[in-house]
Parts: sequence; structure tokens; C-alpha cells
Amino acid sequence: MLKVFVRENVSPVAKNGFVFMSENMATFTQEQLVKKMAEYNTTLTEADALAALNVMLKIVMEKVKEGYAAQTPFGTFFAAAGGSAESKAEEFLPNVKETNHAVRMRFRPYRELSEDVSSHTVIERVSNAIKTRVYIDTVANADGKTDSPIKAGDTICIKGDFLKFDSENEVHGIFLSDGETEYRLSYYTQITGGTVCARVESSIPAGSYKLIIRNKPTVDEASYEYKKQIVIS
Repeated sequence: MLKVFVRENVSPVAKNGFVFMSENMATFTQEQLVKKMAEYNTTLTEADALAALNVMLKIVMEKVKEGYAAQTPFGTFFAAAGGSAESKAEEFLPNVKETNHAVRMRFRPYRELSEDVSSHTVIERVSNAIKTRVYIDTVANADGKTDSPIKAGDTICIKGDFLKFDSENEVHGIFLSDGETEYRLSYYTQITGGTVCARVESSIPAGSYKLIIRNKPTVDEASYEYKKQIVIS
């Protein structure tokens, strides 16, 4: 089933206050696909199916890199250029870090397949609390006021979902970034799934910061950036 839930719509041009989001129930692996293919045909072994997939992958990748739009049984793979230029004569440099030029892999499923998925996907509506998706709802200063300036040396309290982390792991925690320098808050008075309270060190300069939480709520590493700037006065 496709698990569907609701989150706050943080887009500045949002027409509605909330958006639907979803999570797949699990991953259907390549090994499972190969096994399923073999079950459909008694003369096709798992080795045959895997070999066919690998050959198709090799051919499709070769043709995409040559500039073709490569059709497959489920859709078309192709490369697409992107980025901006200051003038018409500017050279396209997708492999230079200083530019925003890029060549990306794209996939366009066939319309009939998309319509089939849209019409027949099994949906399960789930609670936000069930999702292992890190989310910050509010950040309050020492006075308990949200979205208000924070004084260096004060404690902030963050409310949300799946915020818990190991404070001894320096990769995880609450981080403040001004775009050039990132500061990890190191002193925590509370760390739970729904609340994290931490002291903003007095050594952090005044200014506007992005607040980021990094943790590992499941088997995967997670990183979430708060929707609003944090102002330290």
C-alpha cells in the first residue's frame, strides 16, 4: 500500500495550508524482481532474467549517453541539460562546480502506465505520528516564544516529530548554519522524539541562521532544515 499523510505546506505561494505526502510500504528489490520474473515463465531462470536486465541496463545507458531517448517496456529514459547563463555565447560546462550547469537523467513513463497507477494504486491513510520522517514544527526561545530572536547563551526548545538522537555522536544533533560556517550545539537539556532543548553557545555570532537537525530515526541517516531562519541577537 501507498501510505498517505499530511504535512504543513511551507511554499510561499501555497494556495492551501497542507499538502499530501506519501511513503512506499517497502522496497521491491532487484533480487525479488528477478525471482518474480522467473516464476512467470518456467523456461526462464533467475540467471537468465538477471542477465537480460543487465544487458538492457547497459544498452539503455549507452544510448542515453549518446543523446538518444531510449524507450523501454515501461517508459523512456533520456538525458536533459539544465542551468543558467549570463549570455547567449556562454559555454555549457556541466562538470565545472563553479557553474549550475548540469546534465541529468530523466525518465518519462508511458501515459497508459501512469494512468493505471493513478487509478489502481492501493492507498492507506496514516497518521503523521506513525511516519518516521523527521520534522520540526516550532522553535521557541527562552521565553517560550516561537519565531522570535534568540539570545546567545539562551536555551531553545524544538518541537516536532522523530527528533531524538545520540548527543555523543558528533555527526548528529542540532546545527546552525549561516551559509559559510556551521555550528553544532553541544549542550542538551532534553532529547526526546518530540522535543529537543539545547543551549545556544555564547560564542556563536549574532545573525540569521538555518537550523538543521541530523539524526538516524531508522536505519537511514536523516537531515531536516527548519522552514524559517533563526535570528540570534
